[in-house]
Amino acid sequence: MEIEERLLKDFYLAFEDRFRGSSEDIAQRLSVYLPYLSQTPDGDKPVIDVGCGRGEWLTLLRDSGYHAVGVDSDPAMIAHCRSRGLEVAEGDALAHLSSLDGGSVRGVSAFHLVEHVPFGVTLQLLKAIVRVLTPGGIALIETPNPHNILVGACHFYNDPTHLRPIPSPLLSFAAEYCGLATPTILFLHRADLSHWIQEEGNTIEHRFNDLFYGPQDYSLIAYKA
Repeated sequence: MEIEERLLKDFYLAFEDRFRGSSEDIAQRLSVYLPYLSQTPDGDKPVIDVGCGRGEWLTLLRDSGYHAVGVDSDPAMIAHCRSRGLEVAEGDALAHLSSLDGGSVRGVSAFHLVEHVPFGVTLQLLKAIVRVLTPGGIALIETPNPHNILVGACHFYNDPTHLRPIPSPLLSFAAEYCGLATPTILFLHRADLSHWIQEEGNTIEHRFNDLFYGPQDYSLIAYKA
C-alpha cells in the first residue's frame, strides 16, 4: 500500500502538469479572486489555502502583498512549493484549521478540493472555515461545474482522485447551513469559442452551447458575518 500511495502521489504531480495547465495560466485564472479578497478586513491576518497544490494562488497572494500559508497532504506538492520559497505546511486540511485560533484568519481558499473528499468532510471543512475566519473574512471554494454536461459526464473523471461532482445549489446551501453569509456563485472558464455552434439569435444553439461549452468551473464566494 505504501508503494501504491507513493506512486499515486508522484503520478498526480505529473498529471497536474499535463492536464491542469501551466502555472502561468492558472495564476491568470485565479487573479479573478483578488478584488474580492481586497474587500476583506485589513490587517496582518493570513490567508490559508488548503489543498494548495503547486502554489499558484500562494505565489499570487505573496506577490500582491498578502500573508499566505498553504496546506497540502502531498509531499511532492509541498516540496514543489518550498522550492519556490512559499510558506506551506504538510498535513490534513481539517487538522491544520483545527490547530488555528478562532477568528485568526482573513480568508480561506480551497480550489478544486471538495470534489476529492466525501460530502461529510466538506461539511466539516465549511464549519472549520467559519470558526477560523475573522468577521468579514472570506471563503473561496472552486470546483468543477457539473451543469456543463461535458464536465459532469466526462471531463470530471479524467482525474482518478475525484469522487463526485457537486452541483452549485448544494454547495451554496451547505455553506449557508454551516454559517457562512451571503453565499454567491461565480461561474468561470467557458470553453474556447472555437467549439461553439455559431448561430446568432438561435435559442436552441445558445442553450446547447451553454450546456456543453459553458463555464467549466464555478466558485462559491461567502463571508463570515
